[in-house]
Amino acid sequence: MRAPIVNRARSEVSVADLHRLGSRQLYLRVHLRTFEISPAVIQRKPEERLVFLRRRSDSWLRQLQEAAAPTKWRVAHSGGGNIPVEIAATVPARNVPKVARMAAVERVEIRSRLGLQSPRSPAHVTSWFCIRERVVVQVESQRRGFQTVEDRFVLVRARSHAAARIKAITEARQYARPYLNSDGLLVRWQLESVVAVGYVYDSDLSPEGSEVFSALRNRRIRKTSEWHPRASKRTG
Repeated sequence: MRAPIVNRARSEVSVADLHRLGSRQLYLRVHLRTFEISPAVIQRKPEERLVFLRRRSDSWLRQLQEAAAPTKWRVAHSGGGNIPVEIAATVPARNVPKVARMAAVERVEIRSRLGLQSPRSPAHVTSWFCIRERVVVQVESQRRGFQTVEDRFVLVRARSHAAARIKAITEARQYARPYLNSDGLLVRWQLESVVAVGYVYDSDLSPEGSEVFSALRNRRIRKTSEWHPRASKRTG
């Protein structure tokens, strides 16, 4: 299975185009599946998991470097575990599909300008929607005590409320991908419910401020929130 290969505009680049570019050197950002939680990770004790990830990553890097045949190669590591998460490299265009086919790779971003003609995409009218989600933070084997709940708001462009909901649920699956905490325990931020899907009336979000979500409710009047404009005029 090949990882997605995308250009600067996040559009997919075909293998045929890369073969046509041949030996041309391209600057890439290669995103790694470093923290992918496979059965091999789960079956280990929590204290053994980070060590396993480091060893797996070292093996992946050797294989990737051999496949890429890069002229430049720089590895970025995670802050906490000192584990490789991304590679910045300059490689021949024809080697990019080989890189994308490696098990270690999640996504390949080509940062060089390719000079390829982009196909015209059909015009679909889409609008902004804001989805309010309730997300629960689940820690492996935790059965008692307090659990963190996140009130989350996600903006998507879609053609309808239903399409926006589907997009949000799809994005939430990525958001819920498990990872290891500092104790080697599995953690995931799991979507518990879609609370609401709101239409964003401001089609061009303004840097001066745009309303993206609103929910109305009733409450008993408080003394501090009363408003008496006629009384204010008399006292003034």
